[in-house]
Amino acid sequence: MQRYLKKFQCVFMICFIFSGCCTFKNINYPAPSEHKYAILISATKVGIRNEYDSEFWYDLVSQYRMLREHGFSDQNIHVLYGGGEDFDRCNSIELFDREITDKPVSTKEQIENEFKILGEKIEGRDDLLYVWWTGHAVGGGTDTCNLSLEISTSPTGEGVSDQDLCSYIFDNIHDYGKIILAVETCNSGGVIDNMYTVGNRTVTFAASTCEQNSYTTESTCDDVPHARFNYVLTNALRQKECDSVIESEDPLDGDDYVSLLEAYHYITEEMQGSTLQTPQMGDPDILATETNLEEDAP
Repeated sequence: MQRYLKKFQCVFMICFIFSGCCTFKNINYPAPSEHKYAILISATKVGIRNEYDSEFWYDLVSQYRMLREHGFSDQNIHVLYGGGEDFDRCNSIELFDREITDKPVSTKEQIENEFKILGEKIEGRDDLLYVWWTGHAVGGGTDTCNLSLEISTSPTGEGVSDQDLCSYIFDNIHDYGKIILAVETCNSGGVIDNMYTVGNRTVTFAASTCEQNSYTTESTCDDVPHARFNYVLTNALRQKECDSVIESEDPLDGDDYVSLLEAYHYITEEMQGSTLQTPQMGDPDILATETNLEEDAP
């Protein structure tokens, strides 16, 4: 036994030295689908190492894991994060055997180009696109519900308006099945009216109304900071909190599929009573009841 332990210790040290971190965890994700695509944008600052801003990384990792569990391939998940490097390399390698950040969140042009790349991949009514944005934002007041999504790493202080984001999606992606958009920022409800067009086959989630802010949750199952809306959204779509199955007959009915409507009901139930946030959903084509991430195609 002692000889075995010494051998194990040696292997661990070699792995740690050459990789920067070591994992023996084996996570089995389902076979990926060629019809599922995603873009995850976490617009945090470069070099942040405090708890408040690290939530942008841990929310990103949770979203990435949720998508992998639902058959999204690494190649079809486009990740834009901060300055372009993983915040916690060991965290991503342990879960996915790879670093997940593809590019930084730097300029409006760079973000739009990523949607252009997706537009070249997505080419049929069998294809599903999942878009997720988290970060800071500024609202335009109670009358207009305008929203400006901050690019925290931009050297010129650029921001992406709600209309910009709408244009990035629909000017570049034309032949698709369905689009799911989730935005977790202050005043994020401002994006709902821009996406609310009958016939665009899009379901939109927002963390709050046009007037409300959003805040970090204080208690999570994995003991790392998360934005409250991102946390409950991810748990609802996974039907799990960390690795524990959520046992609830209402609104999650316990079947194999979690519809977007069920997810929204769960989110509003978990966040009810909050004076800070009121989650929103836009569904002009009434798709939320029949749409889920588990199925291979829309």
